[in-house]
Amino acid sequence: MTEGNVVRFSGGRGLSVTDNAEATFQDDYVADNQFAGSRVETTASGPADAMPAARFHGVALVCNRQAGLTGVCDPPPGGVDMPCTTAEDCCTGSDGTVDAACVAATRCVNSSVSGFGAVSAEAAGHPAPDVSYGDALQPGRNAFTSNRNTSGGANFRVPDSTAVVPAEGNQWEHCATGSPCSDVVQDISPPDAPIDLGAIPDPRATDGFGLVRVTPPRPRVGEVVRVYGEVFDAIAGNPVAGTGNCADLPVCAPDGTCPTGPCVNGTCPCSIASPAVQLRNAQRGANRIRIEAEDGTVLADATGARDFYPDAVTPTMLAFRMPFDCFAPLTLEVSKGDPSGNRSFAFIPLCDPKGCADQPAGTPCDDGDACTLDDRCDGNGSCVGGAPLVCDGPCLVCDPMAGCVPKPVSAGCDDGDACTTGDHCGGDGNVCVSGQTVVCGGQCLTGACDPLVGCLPEASGYAVHGRQRVYGGRSLQRRGERLPARRAARLQRAVSHGDLRSPARVRAPASGHGLPSRRGRV
Repeated sequence: MTEGNVVRFSGGRGLSVTDNAEATFQDDYVADNQFAGSRVETTASGPADAMPAARFHGVALVCNRQAGLTGVCDPPPGGVDMPCTTAEDCCTGSDGTVDAACVAATRCVNSSVSGFGAVSAEAAGHPAPDVSYGDALQPGRNAFTSNRNTSGGANFRVPDSTAVVPAEGNQWEHCATGSPCSDVVQDISPPDAPIDLGAIPDPRATDGFGLVRVTPPRPRVGEVVRVYGEVFDAIAGNPVAGTGNCADLPVCAPDGTCPTGPCVNGTCPCSIASPAVQLRNAQRGANRIRIEAEDGTVLADATGARDFYPDAVTPTMLAFRMPFDCFAPLTLEVSKGDPSGNRSFAFIPLCDPKGCADQPAGTPCDDGDACTLDDRCDGNGSCVGGAPLVCDGPCLVCDPMAGCVPKPVSAGCDDGDACTTGDHCGGDGNVCVSGQTVVCGGQCLTGACDPLVGCLPEASGYAVHGRQRVYGGRSLQRRGERLPARRAARLQRAVSHGDLRSPARVRAPASGHGLPSRRGRV
């Protein structure tokens, strides 16, 4: 499960759920990725009965048509845009083999991209994904806008499927005033795709407009602030449709630093800064942020600006950078344009040292722990953490300050192969790196290894392993001693003729000639 992520500038797709994977995406801003904002699919190389499951709520899929992040396979394998650095990338099978004929007929080129917001696809002979973008019981509150770059692109694509995809209660680029809206077919590919749209809400509506919580509750200057709420305008608040890129990768400062994240090859790929989104909100008056002192004074930043605009907008989340440090209890104001051309306002405390003081039980709050969700006041002045944030992956761990982060390289994991040992996390994502190959050495082992169970033992029975004798899966050798060769040969002949049956009583030889001088089961 994700919450409030800003996913930008991916060379392939922003979000991906494939074959037997499961995921829930909530309040994420997915923009400026190369081929698609999200793709949920079964693949020809996946298990025949695999069915990915995905749920989207409060997610904005915007401007996912960012060409030039990687090369593009030409022609695209299977008709699907695919990133590459060499032609071999386009022609490598699921087993790692490279198709030489494919390489000869394929190029990795810099080319324009079709542009897709969300894609739900199924391979021939495989089931359709179990995916929902909202239904009557839980409207999606997602937004699909400005993804199409060429005539082959679309905000929402469901190719070659008969399974209905629920997508009720979402904001659409061509339905800026809500239902009725026949132009929504321009957002969908093909136009008759089996998508259940339901009633389409007006992004400018004010019914239900409000703020739920802010995180972090006491931000410092430059920190990314996420404002969670309802009915933000993600259509007027995001770049307009067109061709080409909506945004450029932010460049590093002269000293090699970025506002957030590292400087990589002169750019800041982890920065949320989006001048195009800020400008669009300012021009359209879509979503405006102000910060007020206790006496109602609207505060200004170091440049004198008092109106701030978000860098990321979904119908349920706004993200911006804090313009100054918290120094006293403040109020965060968010306003939006309504259908009449006026503004509607919503307020929430910011930098409030009292927290839950004097607040009734159930009031939304933030316990300061990024690893809890839906925190609430307990009615006694304390903010109680809600359900734990699930970091779904063997190499992810929750950091109270940052949420789900990769485990270090030193962290152990299981790659699912019983024939490797010392598996460890990659350190830069949810990737488990296989360790060394297990050596199946031992007198009762075959030397072979099964990836599901590990080293394979010898079959139960009487067998000879070097100079050690084994019967019934147990050794006749004890305490470093072994049977004399003549007696062992007699026992072996007895087993081969069926004269000895398990469990066997073996008369021990005289002391000093192999087994200790006592009878025993072996």
